[in-house]
Amino acid sequence: MSDRSRGLPILIKPIWWRQLCFTFFLLICAIFFAFINFLGTFLSWLITLVMLISATLNLLDQILSWSRLKIDHNGYDLRTWWSRKKYAHQEIKSFELDHYMHRQLIFINFKKSKDSTSEKLSLPFPCAFGRPVEDIFEILKKSLDKTPRPLS
Repeated sequence: MSDRSRGLPILIKPIWWRQLCFTFFLLICAIFFAFINFLGTFLSWLITLVMLISATLNLLDQILSWSRLKIDHNGYDLRTWWSRKKYAHQEIKSFELDHYMHRQLIFINFKKSKDSTSEKLSLPFPCAFGRPVEDIFEILKKSLDKTPRPLS
């Protein structure tokens, strides 16, 4: 029995080892700038603090799962450090896999609503979180609820 049939949300999070390696990289940069002298003491410590804060935020992101894609009965909720996008199932016609700058990218094809006259009907959906795009694309296609509902 799948999570979708039980009504549980599907969560797609960043790959843990990639995010942990990025945290370690930021910590190593912070240590490097703490001991460098040719930039000046103030600038070296300022960069060190910025790197330490970034590493701490990245580690907290990994522990608390801030960056993630949640798929539930309401729709798709894509949350990153800087933005949050929500799309209801009834707004989406389909998902499409296309090439953009020699990389695969997932696009959302929206249904045309009565209110939207000049809105884009297709939008990039960058949500792979370091995972293979084909796998995420299959999950998105399978999870799209095609139950007829009014567009809001």
